[in-house]
This record gives sequence, C-alpha cells and structure tokens, in this order.
Amino acid sequence: MAALAVAYGRDVPYSGPLYESAEVEEGRIRVRFTHATGGLGIKGGRTIEGFTVAGQDRQFKPALTKIEEDSILVWSPEVPYPVAVRYGWGDNPQCNLFNKVGLPASPFRTDDWPGAVREMR
Repeated sequence: MAALAVAYGRDVPYSGPLYESAEVEEGRIRVRFTHATGGLGIKGGRTIEGFTVAGQDRQFKPALTKIEEDSILVWSPEVPYPVAVRYGWGDNPQCNLFNKVGLPASPFRTDDWPGAVREMR
C-alpha cells in the first residue's frame, strides 16, 4: 500500500495511525494522530491495550483510554497529574490500536527522558 501511495501516487491509505501531538486536559492526556483513516478502532478486544502514562515521578502505569474520532484520551487513576504517554513501549507489548482500514498504530513516546526506557510493570 505504501508503494502504491508513495511511488505511484495513488490515493490509498498506506499507514496506520502515527503520533501527531499530545496535550494535557484536566488529568488526562489527549493524543492526536495522523493517518487515522476512517477513525480509530480496536482489534481483538473491547479496550485499547498498550498505553501507559506517567507523572513527574517518571513512573509509568497502565492507562485507561477513550477514543474520540482521530484522538484518544489517556489517563490512570494512579497518575493524577500526567505528563507523558507511551504506546507499545516495552519488551513485548500487547497493542491493538488500528485505523478503520485495518492498519496498526506505530509505537511512540511523548517523553524524552534519559536513562532506561523499560516499562515498570
């Protein structure tokens, strides 16, 4: 699909959701995506897997999520003041976020903290 779009100039979806931006909204972080063709969806479950969130202490906790068109709200009751989000970031993450044409989202992180990047579970 990427070859059709990039090399041949065809108007076809060629990428899964890619991180675009994140902003804090009242104890939650809204994550926006490009390539959310047809909207965002979940494959193989009823909840999105693979998101974690951290506060200033840099301790990532599993996150709850809510899809809203081409964005996702991410939060955790364990992190009242979130500052960073990661998706698919770990040794063997379970991830199931796709766009509506069936292409998977790419892993990303919103932080640039130095040191170990392994998730704390």
